[in-house]
Amino acid sequence: VVRAMAAGTPTPVIFPMSNPSSKSECTPQQALHWSGGAAIVASGSPFPPSTVNGKTIATAQANNCFVFPGVGLAAIAGGCTTVSDAMFYAAAKTLANSVTEDDLAAGKMYPDTDELRSTSAAVAAGVLEAALRDGVARSHALQVHVEQHGNSHASLKNFVAMRMWHPRYAPLVPVRERDATDAGDM
Repeated sequence: VVRAMAAGTPTPVIFPMSNPSSKSECTPQQALHWSGGAAIVASGSPFPPSTVNGKTIATAQANNCFVFPGVGLAAIAGGCTTVSDAMFYAAAKTLANSVTEDDLAAGKMYPDTDELRSTSAAVAAGVLEAALRDGVARSHALQVHVEQHGNSHASLKNFVAMRMWHPRYAPLVPVRERDATDAGDM
């Protein structure tokens, strides 16, 4: 299948079903090999980079982790009454615009997962732009923010970034054995 696709287009896009990775239709390495290194490959599971013709190519992980956190964050922060098709289109467009030239040169179709928080904030800002255009964003805080700071993408990204959850946990301190024994005597 991959060879036939490569024969019909200079850059075949391959999304093999791959979750779990042990049941993958093909590995990114195989897809790249069968396409002569021309394929753009994304999988649903993480795979290591592949080397083809002396070039290391990153494997993109095509996963909904890039879209749904931003859509959900925008819907909550914006007090959206609905999530429209235009909002999902804005999420996809913002995600596509988050891919850099360096990412593309490395064979990546998506931003690096290390950039997930920033990508989610950008996607949420794009979704809020669409929600404001559609008139479905009803959050008073958002309306005040827009009045004070405008509705540019950067301003909306700041608005949602301030509302993102930051996991901060208290350090775990082991209970000394004596303290645990004394507590049991109570």
